[in-house]
Amino acid sequence: MSKSGRVWVVISLIVALVLMSGALFAGDKEAEEAFERGLELTKLSELDQAIEAFTEALQQGGPEWKYFALAHYKRGLAYAFKGRNNRAITDFSKCIEKASDEGLMVAALYNRGTAFREQGQPDKAIADFSECIRISSDKTVTATAYYNRAVLYHHKGLYNEAISDYSESVSLNPNYTKGYVNRGVAYYEIAQYDLALVDHTKAIQLEPQLAVAYNNRGLAHWGKGNYDSAIADFTEAIQLNPKFTEAYNNRGLAYHYKGQYETAIADYSTSIKLNARYHLAWNNKGRALNSMGKHQEAIDCHNVAIGLNRDETYYMVCKAYALQKYGKTAEAESLYKEALKVKLDEGKFAGTDKAWIIYGKMCAYSQLGDKENCFKALKTSIELLPNLKDEAKTEELLQKYWNDADFKAIVE
Repeated sequence: MSKSGRVWVVISLIVALVLMSGALFAGDKEAEEAFERGLELTKLSELDQAIEAFTEALQQGGPEWKYFALAHYKRGLAYAFKGRNNRAITDFSKCIEKASDEGLMVAALYNRGTAFREQGQPDKAIADFSECIRISSDKTVTATAYYNRAVLYHHKGLYNEAISDYSESVSLNPNYTKGYVNRGVAYYEIAQYDLALVDHTKAIQLEPQLAVAYNNRGLAHWGKGNYDSAIADFTEAIQLNPKFTEAYNNRGLAYHYKGQYETAIADYSTSIKLNARYHLAWNNKGRALNSMGKHQEAIDCHNVAIGLNRDETYYMVCKAYALQKYGKTAEAESLYKEALKVKLDEGKFAGTDKAWIIYGKMCAYSQLGDKENCFKALKTSIELLPNLKDEAKTEELLQKYWNDADFKAIVE
């Protein structure tokens, strides 16, 4: 039964590494006037006009103009703020080609990495953040670059690489709350729950009002089977942020595993009320209803979850299980087989998402009596997301294997 931790993504533009002053300009007058006009328009958030001014400056100054690289950088920032990342990447690249100043080079690399990330090109973003780390002498910038590279590794499911970079970020900046939060999430995902608890507790010490840290510490308690401690942390997260959709869902799961289904359903329902498109809460509510014998209501919830996320095989097998419990065996078997047909598009799925799709298929194999493929899928899902071994130990769809020696060898 899936839970929702949060990776705190903070990849932002560096806009203040290169400071400008009137004394800096001593070259072509028309180019400099256009450049200064672009700076003033940027301050006023008149980005289209700023882009025109920087373009004029570049045309007037030409490739050998002293501030050619800087003008490309400033125009790149304006494009980036407008979300025109292709144009921004082109300008940052021009800046990188011409820049001789370390600060300007680092700023351009960092912001090009940000633009690549926004364009869905994580490998290119990682390369730029790596170069930024290599050449920067500014600890604050380097810490942020490590953090941002870690986030990209994290989303790719490269947890050890992510943890290493988060560790570098907090080593350079011991008060970097986001680094502790995200490293804690990564530790949780590789089932290192005690280390996750340490990181989230540190984040709470740094920012006592940080709801996400309480939520994520609750997940670490959940992973250890300490449901009451988990509920206490989820409740604190909700008190700090009454609209925290995921925290209601997660507290519902803790109550669910304590067998308090009605209380769990109340939390799932609140989560759904806050975000009607939160498919995870719909699916979890369906499972709780199924456990209470309310099979048709469960099926209705699973239908909503599947409608919101048609690639999620786990939702499909949960619905199939509800159909099975309702006595609709043929429909259930058909849906289990349908779950096995979902294709793993490598360009679409990675890390956690990929692991859960395989986990869902594993549950389908289990219900169809295919032990060999079930255990193969179980191994693969755990390799991608190690904390799924703890999910499997309590997975109702795998109950017939709980005492199986081969199953125990995989999950222990």
